[in-house]
Amino acid sequence: MNAWMRASLGLLFASTLVAGETQVRVSASRGLRLAVIDASKATPARDAIHLAFAASLSEAVSERCGGQVGVQAKCVGVDNAVFNLGSGVFDAVVVLGPAVPAALRKVDGITLSASPEAGKRDRMIFLIVGNGDTSLQGLLAGAFAGAMNNERFLDLFIGGETKVASANGAKVASAD
Repeated sequence: MNAWMRASLGLLFASTLVAGETQVRVSASRGLRLAVIDASKATPARDAIHLAFAASLSEAVSERCGGQVGVQAKCVGVDNAVFNLGSGVFDAVVVLGPAVPAALRKVDGITLSASPEAGKRDRMIFLIVGNGDTSLQGLLAGAFAGAMNNERFLDLFIGGETKVASANGAKVASAD
């Protein structure tokens, strides 16, 4: 009888494990979370550039996916971006500046770069995507060129404060 009890308890335990495995739920979102690293002074123009990049990346990704994909951008510090990219809070990191910070160069992933203005290394944009999801890497790598060629984003990025003021309806004096 002792052997029969052990066998019955073993079967009960095994059936519980199998039943637990079938209870796994998977969820997905239709949006990407993007960390923004930008050492420039916080201004409405800088915020507008971040939002314009998120919108242009959203358009490029949506075009590739055949459906609307939103991109939420949040300006954070380098350490926050590194930690949260590794833990899955952020899907990618965009760096606006002349170089990728040292901590982000150590991230296991791919780094894409672009220079909207030929010959200006101080106006670089880098997109870093971790190695955890190869399909996401491929999607963002393909969409990055489209995002960089978005006219609204380029106007703000290259034009800076002047373009933002004009877009908000303010009168901008030109120095002729």
